[in-house]
Amino acid sequence: MLLRRLSDSAQRQVSQTKAVAGVGRTRDPGFAVWDDLEMSDELPQPGELPIACTLEVVDGAARMARWRALSGARVDVRHEPDQVVVVYEPRSGVHEELEALVAAERECCAFAEWEVTQGPKSVVLRIRADAQGLASIVAAFPQ
Repeated sequence: MLLRRLSDSAQRQVSQTKAVAGVGRTRDPGFAVWDDLEMSDELPQPGELPIACTLEVVDGAARMARWRALSGARVDVRHEPDQVVVVYEPRSGVHEELEALVAAERECCAFAEWEVTQGPKSVVLRIRADAQGLASIVAAFPQ
């Protein structure tokens, strides 16, 4: 399984993201089962990571897994001409995980402007870039 090839730190980050997004079933308060999340044994294909991404393939796979794990809290995605707007439920930890992911994305995908805002009824992620930059990002956030 892919997670076995990732560092212990990357595995912990993916597991924490799944917990925040409510992915998996909890059998007892201290043990979460993540079999609801679809994982692949394969590394990402060339088109799965943004073309301007500077991450190595394995690091990119861990990052994509963290984004996918948050999809359980996602309620809306809008692709606009100059930005992608993703709205999440304000579950506990979602804002913090988005801030951590955005900080990481600013390092490897500096071609885009990343912003997270917390409201009373939602957490909103805005990604702004030129048309080419957005084209490389929209696949990660299907409508």
